[in-house]
Amino acid sequence: MALDGGWTVREMQPRPADATGGPFSVGYIAEDEQGRTAFLKALDFSAPLEEPDLTAAMQLMTTEYTFERDVCRKCRDARLSRVALALSEGTVTVPNAGPLSRVPYLLFEYADRNA
Repeated sequence: MALDGGWTVREMQPRPADATGGPFSVGYIAEDEQGRTAFLKALDFSAPLEEPDLTAAMQLMTTEYTFERDVCRKCRDARLSRVALALSEGTVTVPNAGPLSRVPYLLFEYADRNA
């Protein structure tokens, strides 16, 4: 799947048992036209559908995403260099995914490990 900025989603990454971050996202490897790899964090809107309190789960998911996106924007705008900055952000439409087809994502430099 092609993303804005010349990035292409290549493969899903399994979620490690000790992973940090919210439980409502799925990780992928993406690659740009120059062959650079990046980590794509996409919201999984289907995950909250399994929770007993759907509205609380949706609120948690969107609050966590918005917070992370806004922190990345503030760090970028302040030209901070010792933090993980988002390379890109946006929303992609996934074909044949029905009402959950619009998926927000953040794209980060690829790290060797989750730290």
